[in-house]
Amino acid sequence: MQEPHRHYHTLSHIAHMLAFLDAAVAAGLRLYDAAVVQWAVLYHDAVYDPAQHGGANERQSAALAREHLTQLAVCEERIAAVELLILATVQHELPPSLARCHTNTEPPNGGSRGVAVEAGQGDGEVGCIGPEQDANAAGAGPGAALQEASMARRGASAAAAAQAATTVADAPAVVSTGGGCSLQGLVEVGHGHGPKTAAPATPQSTSTTSSLSSAPCPLTDCKLFLDADLSVLGGTTQEYGTYAAGIALEYGGLYSREEYCAGRARVLRSFLNRPLYFTDYARAKLEDRARANLQREIATLEGCR
Repeated sequence: MQEPHRHYHTLSHIAHMLAFLDAAVAAGLRLYDAAVVQWAVLYHDAVYDPAQHGGANERQSAALAREHLTQLAVCEERIAAVELLILATVQHELPPSLARCHTNTEPPNGGSRGVAVEAGQGDGEVGCIGPEQDANAAGAGPGAALQEASMARRGASAAAAAQAATTVADAPAVVSTGGGCSLQGLVEVGHGHGPKTAAPATPQSTSTTSSLSSAPCPLTDCKLFLDADLSVLGGTTQEYGTYAAGIALEYGGLYSREEYCAGRARVLRSFLNRPLYFTDYARAKLEDRARANLQREIATLEGCR
């Protein structure tokens, strides 16, 4: 993730998503399969070329995740779940296959994978690396990169985090579920915000779109993953400004200033025409500030023509 064209889609974005998930878990939300969510966070922007459109980056990132996780003997069920989350960032909508949660949904192969409930108790099935296994079980992989992302989240040197980015494209080590999504506890924006980005679809209207079910299931993981990916929109004015500047740099060589401003403003207006987040947690914490940030950037973009 050290390509010269990356300015926002870097290890810092991964660290920001992990921090959001940490906070959500600390607030009492539960993940169905934390390892799947972590892999999806790591790989969702593994391939990122601003010149590609139509979901090409996401499909290639999902394919890379499948390749590497297969090499690590991760079970097919989990690999498919990682792919599903990554591909959900193309339009930032919930996949039809996850239409609703069943409160009696059981984690694959039995056992609890809710990180707020009996953390560390997984299936341990031979041939399917479980979330409770140690990071060393599958070799080093990009574990160092993830640890550096965690360091960056805790305010450590950005240079140290960048140095570890060279290993992110390697297969990830499995990290224990522990008590959160960070490296200590567990082992934006992906679908693109450039001027040629397709408008994200309006979230599907289901009985569980606005809140989590009482028990974690794959849908809850997808909601939290997508909310984490867009959590930067609800950041402070300074955080949002850094994000917007990074996006502008990533697309700056592809369009004229006028083209970029018009296209970017169009994308941001499409966000304002839909609910930004899928969980009550993110809506309460981020929605109002995100809308204010978007409106402020749109006003700036309109003035650049």
